[in-house]
Amino acid sequence: MTKRRYEVLLVLNTKGKDESANDLIESIEKQIKAADVDVEQIQRLEKRAFAYPSKKLTGGYYVNYIVNATPGQMDSLQAQWKLDPAIHLQHRQTLKPAAQAAASSSSAIAPGIPKSNTPPKAPPSPNSDSPSTATTPPRAAKNARKPPSWMSPSGDAPPKSPENMSKKDAPS
Repeated sequence: MTKRRYEVLLVLNTKGKDESANDLIESIEKQIKAADVDVEQIQRLEKRAFAYPSKKLTGGYYVNYIVNATPGQMDSLQAQWKLDPAIHLQHRQTLKPAAQAAASSSSAIAPGIPKSNTPPKAPPSPNSDSPSTATTPPRAAKNARKPPSWMSPSGDAPPKSPENMSKKDAPS
């Protein structure tokens, strides 16, 4: 099989460990090289807090690996990492080949966002009289709920007539 380019994000559990994060990163790199996988780049992102606790952990050390491997090699590595208690979370993503990634990065603003040849549209000025920017009349009058029949048009309750007055409201 041909080798593909992968990005592997690992979150390391360093809580209660005697080893430092660097020792864990080196041991994972040895695992990767033992599986005959080429390591292109290692990014030590830093220790970060989680948005909410996950499996009684409040944070972890993030490490990003860019490797070249066959799908079978990556599957076996991920199976090993699932059993390793030092690795809290793992995420694998297939990347474009390095030659394609270099060509597309020169024509893109950021990875995955194509560069546009058209300039961004300026927001309309409030003083312009063009029909596209003219404000439409509010639809409140068209879609307004009608008051109940017993209520006057001004929204007040109608004055009580002698028929619908209770004994205590009746004029004496």
